Amino acid sequence: MSLTWAIAAIVLVSAASAQQMRFPDLEVPPVNNPPAEWTRTVSMELAAPHDKRGGEAWDMALDTPFICVPGTPVCTGTPKAASSHPDMWLIVFDAQGNRTGYLTPPEDRRVEDQGFIARWLSARGLKPYARCPNSLVCTYNDIKIPNRAFGVVILDQDIKEHDMMLAAVVIPAKVGEEEVEAIEKHIHDYLNDLTAQRQLAGASPFRGTLPTAPMSECERSKEMCFLDSSAGLPGLRITTMRQVVPGLTCSASTSVKGAITARAGKGKEMIFDFQATSNTCTGTLTYLWEFDGQQQEETAGPSLKRRFEDGPPETLKLTVRCHRSGRACELEPIKVELSEKKP
Repeated sequence: MSLTWAIAAIVLVSAASAQQMRFPDLEVPPVNNPPAEWTRTVSMELAAPHDKRGGEAWDMALDTPFICVPGTPVCTGTPKAASSHPDMWLIVFDAQGNRTGYLTPPEDRRVEDQGFIARWLSARGLKPYARCPNSLVCTYNDIKIPNRAFGVVILDQDIKEHDMMLAAVVIPAKVGEEEVEAIEKHIHDYLNDLTAQRQLAGASPFRGTLPTAPMSECERSKEMCFLDSSAGLPGLRITTMRQVVPGLTCSASTSVKGAITARAGKGKEMIFDFQATSNTCTGTLTYLWEFDGQQQEETAGPSLKRRFEDGPPETLKLTVRCHRSGRACELEPIKVELSEKKP
């Protein structure tokens, strides 16, 4: 058979098998978009054991031939992974059924540093990605969690099927059993959906009552909650925690004044900077950026880089928060008109 006919045969076989060879689109929760009632801000560290249950590597390097049809998402075989470390997804749940995934957001196209899985998915228009690709440890700074008990699901994002790593509940003091059971139900519903869509590598090992840990053991402790290398379970630790009290305005003696500048970045990116001219907050500051009254993102520093697929926003409202003594107050928002209103 000539080389031309061989290539044509590969294309025909790949195209005919498109449905079987496509990456199963992992059900994505709202990305980096916690509900407004989650006012507790934490930094959380995840750590995975080196191997899965049974000693298998998280990402196997297989010898199956890997061929892609140019210009399409159709591929056969499995490429060799550059690392056997997992690509962890962190998904947080509350008792009301709200959930969000803390991931590299869909609008972030800086995938060259995101590792092998991210580059493979990006080439096929598939997203989002794990925040710490090919890594046994990942730190999530300044993320929102529920004010009471909360659940976590940790997945290892793979090219075809995704490994279940952990499903658990973290419990603060004085929480009723009904609240924990409600969180467990929402987690099981989510995992059942993934299983039904054949998005997990095998059935979830987490059934019925989930592992639990008191918040006091997970917060600022030397040992990680849930970590069990022999069982292949990752662990988590909350390194910092602060809470924003909704509607709590700062006293008259506390003020932060300054100006906002906006500039174009690469492609559809925009970069926003807040330059303070005076600051009487005796604690630390965080910055809540709100675009067109709905898209929100909180940062620890006075700058934000964000990609806008549908064009620049019309308005920006920046709320500066002063954190001290375990709680935060809000200063008067700064409002800016960024562009003319769309017709």
